[in-house]
Amino acid sequence: MTSLMCKRRELLGTARAELSERLTDGAELAEVLNKTASVVELSFPSLSCRILIPDEWGSLTLSGIGSWLPLRCRAADEQSGFTLMDIGGGIGAQHIQEVCLGGTDFSLHSEIGSFHDVVPCRVVPVLGGEGEVVCVFVVKGPEMPEAEIGAAPDAEEIYELVRNVVDRCRAVAGVGLESANDPLPRMSDRDVLSQNLASVLDWDCPLVLFIVALDNLHQVSDSLGRGAADRILKDSVRRLRLAMGETEFLAQTGNDELVVALRHIGDLPYVKRMAECMRRAVSGYYVLEGGGRLWTSVSVGVALYPDHGEEASELLSYANQALIAAKGGGYSRVRVFERSMQESTLMHRRLAKDLSVALREGQLSLHYQPIFDYVHEKICKAEALLRWRHPQLGEVSPALFIPIAEANGLIHEIGNWVFREAARVALEWNRRSGSDVPHRICINRSPTQFFAEEDIERWSECLAAQQIPGEYLSVEITESLLLDDRYGVHEQLRQIRAMGMKVALDDFGTGYSALSYLKKFEIDYLKIDRSFIRGIVSDPRVWVIVESIITMARRLGIRLIAEGVETRDQAILLSQAGCDMAQGYFYARPMPEREFLEFSSVWPRQGH
Repeated sequence: MTSLMCKRRELLGTARAELSERLTDGAELAEVLNKTASVVELSFPSLSCRILIPDEWGSLTLSGIGSWLPLRCRAADEQSGFTLMDIGGGIGAQHIQEVCLGGTDFSLHSEIGSFHDVVPCRVVPVLGGEGEVVCVFVVKGPEMPEAEIGAAPDAEEIYELVRNVVDRCRAVAGVGLESANDPLPRMSDRDVLSQNLASVLDWDCPLVLFIVALDNLHQVSDSLGRGAADRILKDSVRRLRLAMGETEFLAQTGNDELVVALRHIGDLPYVKRMAECMRRAVSGYYVLEGGGRLWTSVSVGVALYPDHGEEASELLSYANQALIAAKGGGYSRVRVFERSMQESTLMHRRLAKDLSVALREGQLSLHYQPIFDYVHEKICKAEALLRWRHPQLGEVSPALFIPIAEANGLIHEIGNWVFREAARVALEWNRRSGSDVPHRICINRSPTQFFAEEDIERWSECLAAQQIPGEYLSVEITESLLLDDRYGVHEQLRQIRAMGMKVALDDFGTGYSALSYLKKFEIDYLKIDRSFIRGIVSDPRVWVIVESIITMARRLGIRLIAEGVETRDQAILLSQAGCDMAQGYFYARPMPEREFLEFSSVWPRQGH
């Protein structure tokens, strides 16, 4: 044994004794875990290491960077250059939680954060005697090491040290974990909520008020029952408490939203960072009864006392308006109240009311945007895009009214109408083309629609009644839908494919982009988001990403569609790199049915 090895083992022995003494003396758990992480770094000088300890749900309840401390302390940890928040959203949170739950091959995700300008990190699980994940190391360095930590000569001594510390931390933290599971007061009456919040308002002590909402909780309640929703809500409260420590106020509203008040000790960017940390802490997988898992995103609305209002009712209203703005922006967002939101809230209420009659009064229509096939130089597909011409307001953006339709349940009625219209146009398009190879119209299916399985039955009945081949249609879904691990989603996608329709994954690269989902779900098309296409000519780094996606899709046998192609240079670059299809203003804008059928007829009559 070399002298260096002997020295390292001696240091490990000393560290084990010191850590045990600190726990016995009642040291802060975060301090002990930070010290443990430092010991790992001592053994591997080229690495920076943080230790994350999951609970049975895969949530990160204890951490070497101090997640056990109140959230405001974690949010202030700006100087280390490496915090849980840096890797806690998007790719990082999803992959770490999957590793903690043992539901993925972590080697597929050895580097995380590359799409988010974050330093590359490696997630290494530390296993217990029965193969369970005791904790995970998240390590980084100037360059990732060639060998895994587990291959090091004294790896087992390090693992054993960490296992002992984790066991002791769990035992010491038991009381805190129990308090995190205490029932939360439910205040369905808004006046009661305002009165209770008013009791903590003090002019000499500025507060930040947060309203935290799980974006798809109502759909869970409708499809899986109230019990499933309550289980998820209880777990979300536990996560929030563990992440934040002591709060000035914490309650549940009648709409199943969480109202949180904290002392305001920083500037506005600091407040936004706190809200973002809160969003990430509550977002993630939730375990359902029977062992299934459901991913949910979270939106947060924020108001400041006394800056935005001095009365509790005012603050609640303003935080709720900020929450509406966060959801209206596409969910999974944080918004701080602005005065302009008051007008937006009134508009939101008007649109919600008017949308309920828009369909039967003929205000909704479909426009079709052609998709160009590079290989055959033909228009092979088209995307059906929903439009709303309001009688007083004119054209209303889908970004405004689609979230409203999802929230009030109208998306099911509207979505079924979209399917019938698109199927009818697809039949006419194929009749005119005279081709034996089907031309397809793509339909966007909201994740909310997957919570009503009867919609699939209606689609099947529609195709059968009008004798429309399913091969004339394809369905576009978002990446967030694939995070829903329930059997119902997988089964509905199987039924869609069984009808002859293809499945396309929309906005690829902007969400989670986990390769494991491409393996699990049979995806026919990937659509590269326009945010990537926009920079492929001017930014070489963006082009490297897009080129990598093209290569990956080709090897997986998945066809690729580039969205938002607006210039000839973009089109040439994509075509030469082997991209299959493209969609964008360079080729054609969305157009009404008659104009689309006439436009497509001038192209050579060969489909794809």
